[in-house]
Amino acid sequence: MTFNGCGLRPARGMGIRPELRLGRRGMLGAGLALAGLPHVARRSMAQGAWPTRPVRLVVAYPAGGGTDIVARLFSDRLSQIWGQPAIVDNRGGAAGTIGKELSATPNDVLALWGHYKFEADALAGLGIGAGVRYSSESYGDDTNSFRNAARTYVDAALSYDFGYRNPDMQGLTLQVNAKNLFNKQGTVCQAGNCYRDEGRSVFGSLRYRF
Repeated sequence: MTFNGCGLRPARGMGIRPELRLGRRGMLGAGLALAGLPHVARRSMAQGAWPTRPVRLVVAYPAGGGTDIVARLFSDRLSQIWGQPAIVDNRGGAAGTIGKELSATPNDVLALWGHYKFEADALAGLGIGAGVRYSSESYGDDTNSFRNAARTYVDAALSYDFGYRNPDMQGLTLQVNAKNLFNKQGTVCQAGNCYRDEGRSVFGSLRYRF
């Protein structure tokens, strides 16, 4: 479970990891999240018998600060609702990166590709392919202070098998591939360093298979 000063959402794994950045708005958001905590916690219990053992909240700051105070408010309420101890584990140092997600590492990545080859008539031997690549949002630095936008790219391919027209050329194939067809160049940051995605690239190949 992750809380960032403005809300509360389930996260992967059996622990609880904080993402707290508390200013005035953060403190107000944390209070609102705490008010809605019983509903979120009971809903997670209804989905399964979790937790079955003590849960640890890793706080990437020393005890006594604003982050620690809010974490302890959450832990007390969670302990009452779950019937299991919710233990605050303060781990200061490492420039505040403990408990954070890796930068430039999206949680969701999807790739789809389709290919069709004509087997008869005038287009026999021609192959057409297209695909989509998607990456969800990711953090741009190791302290998780800002996010990289989600990205979607389209790829395409054309191929021609000369053997369909001339049996003497069986095994000879021409192929042209286009990566990032629409030349989308988003900016991605990792560990504080930013760069632009690779633009459109087109390359061809002539292959003969014995």
